[in-house]
Amino acid sequence: MHLVDSTSKRQPEDRGASSPALPLQRLPSGEKLPRRSDGDVEVINVNGAEIRLRKFMAPDAGGPVALYLHGIEGHSLWFANTASLLNKSGISVYAPDRRGAGLNTYQRGHVKDADQLLIDVEFFLHLIAETHPQQSIFILANCWGAKLGAIVASKTYKWSSQFAKVPLSGLVLICPAIKTKPDLSLVQKLSIAAALIMRGNALQSEFPIPLTCSMFTDNPLYLNYIDSDPYRLISASKAFYFASWLLSLRSLGAAGNIDLPTLILQSDNDAIVDVPGLESWFERVDCKDKKLQIYEKAAHSLDFDNRHFSDYANEMSNWITARSAKRGASS
Repeated sequence: MHLVDSTSKRQPEDRGASSPALPLQRLPSGEKLPRRSDGDVEVINVNGAEIRLRKFMAPDAGGPVALYLHGIEGHSLWFANTASLLNKSGISVYAPDRRGAGLNTYQRGHVKDADQLLIDVEFFLHLIAETHPQQSIFILANCWGAKLGAIVASKTYKWSSQFAKVPLSGLVLICPAIKTKPDLSLVQKLSIAAALIMRGNALQSEFPIPLTCSMFTDNPLYLNYIDSDPYRLISASKAFYFASWLLSLRSLGAAGNIDLPTLILQSDNDAIVDVPGLESWFERVDCKDKKLQIYEKAAHSLDFDNRHFSDYANEMSNWITARSAKRGASS
């Protein structure tokens, strides 16, 4: 497998820079689907770090609200076309760029530990709950972000003492990278183990992320976009990889403790997700209200797939709408 050379891609240096324009999604006929906006970007202080939060607010902001968690290489703008269709159904979306990713230029690709990423999710759920006190809240988690989503949605997940647990109305996992095909080499894993012993700066050294553009999509329009996107994360620190491994273990074990309504939207021609492994994981989800929807001949990124995009976005919006209710009514 060809790995991305992290020295060949430009990483963003300017904190005020904007991402390149995301192409409008198209129907198989070639018709372009309009997009309401690219979202409003705010800088939020999260436990001492500046995190970029992209908000896609529905015209009527009184409906359900979703927290969107992006994948390992992506960022919140990659979800803009899908968020636009969710907005039409009255669903607002809060989409933070993960610390060290997207528009967050400080310590790119690095994280202190797994708990730091989980506490960030808690923070944004708490922010949504405070801002929308009577509205139903969902987690939408894509690819790598599904590790975080599945863990936090588990009934056994213990929130940090700083925040009260936020009631959730449902969990949507989009091509979740809970079980994956690409992996680091044995030499790289041994190097991470050595860095864990050495600690300090050794944990901040990086490896390229073992993914290529063609693993995300076969749509030439978005292949070009991904390849030229300077905000795509293409390398990560040894500390991040160790945190990711711990999150993988926790998310694998979370299935039996998820009792929320759960929807999985999955491509069948996915070069990243181990689909049979995911199906086995889904069988263990402890909720009768669960659904696994497979999209034939689709590549990993359904947000970039023009053949199934409308069906995928409509399935998600209809599912969320059907499970939305005033949170105050059930509390």
